[in-house]
Amino acid sequence: MLDPAMMGAGPPPMGGPPPPMGPPAMGPPPTGDQGAAPDAADLLRQILDLADEYRQQEDSDQNLLLVEQLRTIAQKILANEEKQHDDALQGKLSPSAIRKYAS
Repeated sequence: MLDPAMMGAGPPPMGGPPPPMGPPAMGPPPTGDQGAAPDAADLLRQILDLADEYRQQEDSDQNLLLVEQLRTIAQKILANEEKQHDDALQGKLSPSAIRKYAS
């Protein structure tokens, strides 16, 4: 007959310290997409949103020009990401998409 203590069944032995409870919670558990890591397209959209906010507060023409350049580059990257995603859904995978989706 098998000893239940050997299988981990039953209560812990009396007199010892209680088992560890794990790390304390750092807030409410994530719900929906809050727990998921953002993908590249989400991050690029955040960059565009933040650039818009910055543009509303900036007075320097030189800095506004640089922010426009940043937005243009971010939009090009976002368009490329969306095209790769659409191509992948149609079964057309580029080598860079294969590397990205394989990881």
